[in-house]
Amino acid sequence: MITYAKVIDGKVAQWPYGVGQMRQENPNISFPSAAFSDESIRERFDVVVVQEAVASPPPGWKSVQVGPVFEGGVWTQKWDYVMKTAEELLPHDFSNPEPPSDDDLKDEHGVIIKLRAEGPHKKVGDTWEHDWTGVELGWKDKRLNAYGWPVLQIEFITENGLEAWQAKVAEIKARYPKE
Repeated sequence: MITYAKVIDGKVAQWPYGVGQMRQENPNISFPSAAFSDESIRERFDVVVVQEAVASPPPGWKSVQVGPVFEGGVWTQKWDYVMKTAEELLPHDFSNPEPPSDDDLKDEHGVIIKLRAEGPHKKVGDTWEHDWTGVELGWKDKRLNAYGWPVLQIEFITENGLEAWQAKVAEIKARYPKE
């Protein structure tokens, strides 16, 4: 998209700038509807074309428009990037949006513990990270995790016998006693 700016003495006086504003500033002059397509009109009234520059901030950052700048003989839209505040963050802004793998989340007995992303989040260099915190499971959840899915329990009994399953259940109960 093409935008225009009014530039006086090499400095941006107004941006964006449109034909309507030029008509207001010059009420005694009749301008054609496409006045800015005529380079001589733009030159006479200090109007320049500003080339669009696409802002593409990295995750965790936002773009802030600072106006057009004159670089390489062309007026170009200019963006600065500012790190977002914790309140502005979206899921894609984190460098670690997913919790660690299940292998990293096991207690000393190999039972998976529960994780949650705790706030406030933390800045690590130029990125934001979730502060993944392990939550200790209660004895009941630990036992349920250790028993496994019912389908796996039935398979264990079928392959190893009911006595082997009862021994395994007794070992799990001893490992995770009621609190």
